Amino acid sequence: MRTLLFFVFMLSFSVIGISQSVVGDWYIDEAGWKLTFKSDGTYSVDVGMDGKVDVTGKYSIDGSTITIQDDSGCTAEGKYKFGVDNSSMWVDPISDGCAERNPQQKVYFRKG
Repeated sequence: MRTLLFFVFMLSFSVIGISQSVVGDWYIDEAGWKLTFKSDGTYSVDVGMDGKVDVTGKYSIDGSTITIQDDSGCTAEGKYKFGVDNSSMWVDPISDGCAERNPQQKVYFRKG
């Protein structure tokens, strides 16, 4: 019985970890944005989805909060609550000193 409980516990922990992964390509079609999170803690943004990277930066995750910081331009940290499922991600601003990056409301992305 203990072995079964341990297995169920580990399985639920693994599923929770996987469901919160932001790694991959995310799109906002209406805005023409492609956001790519890499497993090394970096991200890039292709504004206009023309194949040209317009913004790069670093990110970190603590629970359901993601902190981002661009490499150039406005380099203030931005903190967002977020959630991920199989095909979508939402981010909701907590604080962000970059007016051009801060959407002021929850934003939804689709998985690419």
